[in-house]
Amino acid sequence: MNQTFHTYIQQYQVVRPERLYGDFRQYTETSFTTDHASIYFVVKCKPVEWLPPSFSVGDDFMLDGRIRVDGIEHAVRLDMAEFWFAAPDMKKHFKTKEEMRDYFMARCKSVAGKTASNSKKYQQCTTIEIAASSPENLVIECELRRNMTKEGIARTEIYPYQAINFFELPGPKLDIIYIGSSASNTFDRLYRHEKWGRMHAEKKRNEDILVYFAQLHGDKIGRISALGIHQFAKMGHNVPSKDETLITEMALINYFKPHYNTQHKGSVIIDSVPVERSLKSQGFDEIVVELDLDGPMGVLGSPHIGFYGPHTTIHQVV
Repeated sequence: MNQTFHTYIQQYQVVRPERLYGDFRQYTETSFTTDHASIYFVVKCKPVEWLPPSFSVGDDFMLDGRIRVDGIEHAVRLDMAEFWFAAPDMKKHFKTKEEMRDYFMARCKSVAGKTASNSKKYQQCTTIEIAASSPENLVIECELRRNMTKEGIARTEIYPYQAINFFELPGPKLDIIYIGSSASNTFDRLYRHEKWGRMHAEKKRNEDILVYFAQLHGDKIGRISALGIHQFAKMGHNVPSKDETLITEMALINYFKPHYNTQHKGSVIIDSVPVERSLKSQGFDEIVVELDLDGPMGVLGSPHIGFYGPHTTIHQVV
């Protein structure tokens, strides 16, 4: 039976590098970024920008406005009921977003009175804070949030890169410029990364840098072919997690050839130590690594590849 060593990205999170530090650190240094994510990508793109003056509060708990992606303006609608329904534990208390919004809007003190619909009350009591907003941050006084908190706090900030996947907005062209890994703590590795200085120094004014934390999943695919019939069986592998990560990292660097990586871009990865000790010793004859991420922020590529979308790299182990 032939054996394929197969890995793919199971889950990912995108953050801006500045959110690794200061007050933002408490939100980005999580069990996912420290313990579960073992691969990371540094990605470059043109800035995605809100156009705050274009926004207004529409009907049905929607915010209507425009966003600029790769220099092109797009009309967008942000469903704020869906936004809050996705908050932690909300689905434990409500079956639908409609049930949730009606519950909290019952607390609304709108002057429209009891005869007005909840949608109309939300529209009347929610405001776009244009003066406080910027291309990087849309600020609103959200009536739903006001009624959710004991303190009556309504201020809500929405960042464009996080909004793209959540609201399925148009995504930018995303170039991978560095790929790395960590066997212990990926957040700490990025927090102290020695290449940040050079990356930021060489970043152009019309460019943004993003960080992707990625969690791997791997398996072994057995392949049997007889009399023109091909059979496949997927099962767990016995490859140590450290080598699983290193082999995946090497394969992706070899494939994308990111600008700031220096190793593995032109090397024969099947001759590497991790492949020798963990794959050849177990009889694997093929390496397949997939990069197929969900959402518009998952459409990655590189100038070397020239293609943006799902990717698969294959190496024969001989």
